[in-house]
Amino acid sequence: AVTHDCDTGSSFNNIEKLREIERKYGINSCWNVLSSKYVIDREKLRKLKGEGCEIGLHGYNHDNKTPFLKKSKIIERIMSASKIIEEFDMKGYRSDSLLRNKEFLELLSNYFEYDSSTCDTDIYSPVAMRSGACTVFPFFIRNMVEIPITLPQDYRLMRLNKTKNEMFEIWKRKIDFLKQVNGAVVLLTHPDSHI
Repeated sequence: AVTHDCDTGSSFNNIEKLREIERKYGINSCWNVLSSKYVIDREKLRKLKGEGCEIGLHGYNHDNKTPFLKKSKIIERIMSASKIIEEFDMKGYRSDSLLRNKEFLELLSNYFEYDSSTCDTDIYSPVAMRSGACTVFPFFIRNMVEIPITLPQDYRLMRLNKTKNEMFEIWKRKIDFLKQVNGAVVLLTHPDSHI
C-alpha cells in the first residue's frame, strides 16, 4: 500500500507529480487529509477517487492533541469531519504525527474500518524514542483493522540525513524482507512542498 499524509495545503500542489509516477506502475494510493487545517481541494480528491485511489482522514488540524483529549472532544473532532467522511467514503484513519494510545484507537474503532497510525518499528517517533507494534501483519483493535506502516517513512529517513538513493535502498531491503515473511508492505510519504 502506498499512502500519503497531506499535512499542509501544499500537498494538493504535488498530487499530480506523484500520481504520474503511480499511474506508470499501476498504483492506486491512499491520500490522508486533515479536516480543519487548510482548504481541501475537493475537485482533486474527486479525481483521485475516480482513478481508484482512497481518501482517508488524517485527523483534525495536526496539532498533535487529539489522542490525548477527553473522549467527548475526540468525538467532537471526528464528528466535525462527518461531511467530508461521507463525501469521500472514508474508511480509514491515520493520526497526526502517528500519535496514539490504546483508548484513542479503541474509540476510533467505533467510526472507522481501519487505522494506520502505528508502525511496525519507529525510531525518533513523537510517541517514544522507539515505538511500534512489533509486527508486520495487520491486527484487530476491537472491530477495526490496524494496518502497520512497515517501511520507514520519508520524513524519518530525512531526519537521519539519508540521501534519496539511501532511502530507496533502505525501502528496497525492507520490501525484500517483507516479501519473504508475507508481511504487509505499507509506505507513508508526505507530498508537502517543504518535505
